[in-house]
Amino acid sequence: MPLSTIPEILANPSSHHQQMVRIRGAAVVRFEAHFICPSPGTFDQGKSQKGCLTLYGNHNGVPYDLTPLDGKLVEIFGQFDAESFGHMGLYGGAISVAWSDIHGDHNMPDAPIPPANPGPSAN
Repeated sequence: MPLSTIPEILANPSSHHQQMVRIRGAAVVRFEAHFICPSPGTFDQGKSQKGCLTLYGNHNGVPYDLTPLDGKLVEIFGQFDAESFGHMGLYGGAISVAWSDIHGDHNMPDAPIPPANPGPSAN
């Protein structure tokens, strides 16, 4: 399978919906924040929709463990979901990871806290 970029997939998400994709990026796997973005810092610049939520996929009938990917530059293979955007629509789509390869480390800090829901206005 050819390697795609995250921006290529997110430029036309419906054409990749439910398809297997192979991408590279910077992964974060922490409490309530597991995603891959094109490069370290992309998420920190307030551009979370330029990244993808990573989900625990299936590898040979076993749930794939994302934990070792935290803080790593990775290549992942999995099924893309153009209709899943994560909590509060933070991401451009989701990938159920079935395979990964680590290529190095990154120093991206923790994911920013999502904006609070202000609730209904008090008019």
